[in-house]
Amino acid sequence: MFRFSGWQVLGLGGDPVPGDPVVVCEGGERYLKVADAIARTARLLRGLEAGVSDARSVEGLLEARDRVVDDVAKAEGRYREAGGALVTYGRVLDRVQSEADGALRVAKEAASEVAEAERLVGVYERRAGEALAQERLDDYQRYQRLVLVQRERMVAGRERVVVQGRVVEGVVADRDRAAGVATDRIEGVVSGDGLNDSWWDRWGEGLVSFIAGVAELVAMVAGVLALVLCWVPGLGQLLLVVAGLAGLVAALANIEAYAKLDL
Repeated sequence: MFRFSGWQVLGLGGDPVPGDPVVVCEGGERYLKVADAIARTARLLRGLEAGVSDARSVEGLLEARDRVVDDVAKAEGRYREAGGALVTYGRVLDRVQSEADGALRVAKEAASEVAEAERLVGVYERRAGEALAQERLDDYQRYQRLVLVQRERMVAGRERVVVQGRVVEGVVADRDRAAGVATDRIEGVVSGDGLNDSWWDRWGEGLVSFIAGVAELVAMVAGVLALVLCWVPGLGQLLLVVAGLAGLVAALANIEAYAKLDL
């Protein structure tokens, strides 16, 4: 994603609202799809009956079905809340980046006007000095008036830069609030769902061979998001915690397919 440079005109060392809102929103949508897949699997698990399959993994699953389904529901909630938080944050990031970029364009235009006015002040002051030395008083007064006009232009341009700086400060504050809300939402569901990421090992040991494609996809999405959102304190780490359930998601997706085949 292209981002403007030249933030020094606003006294900034770099982009004040970094990140790729498209990547963030797509990552959130993927998490929501994972939540939907988990919900479908939970419904399947609830409907499984003894004897539908001779698969040892499914037989073991049936022995602890109710507990497993409860934990599956918690996993769904974790992905759904994380996905919703990311989509909401991504939309805010898209808006504030647009507003910040607009402010930067205006500030650059104003700074250019200030630079041009400064140049003309020098030109007119020099000409005014020459006219005074030659006792051309009318020209001297005319150049002095032009100097005043350009100085006023300089003041107005600098004020415009200051105003745009305040605009950027406002959108940065909006971004920070949105990031805080997203972090709180994800942290809240992770810390409050009571789900131990290793719980599924107790019943899913026979499913290890199935854990590949989905796990890699979820881990990849989490890794990309962690990089894009690395500036947000704690958010990248929380996403990696959510992605710690990647093995669970892969296992559940394959339970669904496997059980359907055996039916």
